[in-house]
Amino acid sequence: MEGTIALISISLIILLIVIGWLWRTYVARLQTDVSKITIRHIDRMDGHAFEDYMAVVYAASGCATYQTKKSRDYGADLIVTDEDGQKAVIQLKRYGATLGLSSVQESYAAKAYYRADKAVVVTTAEQVTDSCWKLAAATNVYFLLRADIEEMTKLIKREKWDDVYWLLMTPHIPEKKNGTIHLDEIDSTKRKIQVGDYYLK
Repeated sequence: MEGTIALISISLIILLIVIGWLWRTYVARLQTDVSKITIRHIDRMDGHAFEDYMAVVYAASGCATYQTKKSRDYGADLIVTDEDGQKAVIQLKRYGATLGLSSVQESYAAKAYYRADKAVVVTTAEQVTDSCWKLAAATNVYFLLRADIEEMTKLIKREKWDDVYWLLMTPHIPEKKNGTIHLDEIDSTKRKIQVGDYYLK
């Protein structure tokens, strides 16, 4: 009798372990299956996971897609080529708050380094600073914003890959505004040149 109880107990423990392993495998698959990912899942990703996710999305949409190294990427996380042969550098920013200037600076540099036709920042940030929009307009860096990513996840769920492609290939183009650039001229005609605390006589 004691042997039977021990055997049943061991069998139940093994069964629970197997069920637990199967459940964890199922949950892990749900979290990495691109067709099931929502903006909430993306918000929980780290930067590298977001890069991997977007690489799958660009490739599945029909773009020739290349990942750069995870570090020293010269400002681009992905290099994609569209159906017309246009090459774009993609800077991916999985941010929770505000997108700043560095993303545009990195993308612009990457465009030159990789000899791309355009540069795109794809971001989950809630906001983009005004200075970021201005610099993007001056350097022809484009944006895919949080709302675009959310729409993209919905299109993927419905298997609308042509629409996903169109969304990825039509980023927001910052509007160029006529304005003056404010520079402070340093007066070097006097005997003493001073800027802040620094001077030369």
